[in-house]
Amino acid sequence: FLTSSLKKIVNEWIKYLLSINKKENKMHIAAPIGYAICIYIINKTWLGINILVILPFILFSIIFFQIRFSRKNNHTIFKRDFPEVLLMINMAASSGASINQVLERCGKEVGGPLGDELSLICRRLNVGESPETVFYDAYQRFRYPEFYFLITIILLNLQQGGQLRELTSRLSQVITKNKTSEQKKAVMTAQTRMSVNILSIIPFVFSLFLYFMDPTAIESMWNHPTGRIIYYYIISSEII
Repeated sequence: FLTSSLKKIVNEWIKYLLSINKKENKMHIAAPIGYAICIYIINKTWLGINILVILPFILFSIIFFQIRFSRKNNHTIFKRDFPEVLLMINMAASSGASINQVLERCGKEVGGPLGDELSLICRRLNVGESPETVFYDAYQRFRYPEFYFLITIILLNLQQGGQLRELTSRLSQVITKNKTSEQKKAVMTAQTRMSVNILSIIPFVFSLFLYFMDPTAIESMWNHPTGRIIYYYIISSEII
């Protein structure tokens, strides 16, 4: 299990690196380099941790942040394209088109990863692969509740027929209501989130202020074993 999970993470990271290299996104290339340099300078200036510990930390933290950003970005693109897919499925189903024709049209007219995935699903169904296997593989790449409901609706339509337009319309309504509730929740919790962000910054701001006012106080605390443990605790709690 651990080996398969690690392999999956590495593959996901390599896929992300290939995508930014293909798009020639210089910011996504420069940011990790700048981050690594900053961590190295901070460690050399203040922390003094063994380089054999810092280097793996830098590598794993870069991989963590890049994968997290990649997943968030992919989800944003998915949420942007998914309503268009539902609309096209409704229109195609109203005109009497088959599932394969619907998927083929969505794959051609919807850009991004979602359109590519729908095109792949269409091709695999056309060559006679099992629908259950095809949709299971697709869900492994798009592990979102909305996509799960969509492929379940399509699978039911393939097995039993009918009600494709009605079910996708209901799914579209549910997604719209969910989006509205998320926006309301974001508005209602904005003040709380802002307060938490301000509170999390206070320790760093206070430490910097104290360092410029009286550097010897910070240095004496840092050079003391107990004081260094306190600093490690503060940094760890802020990161978590």
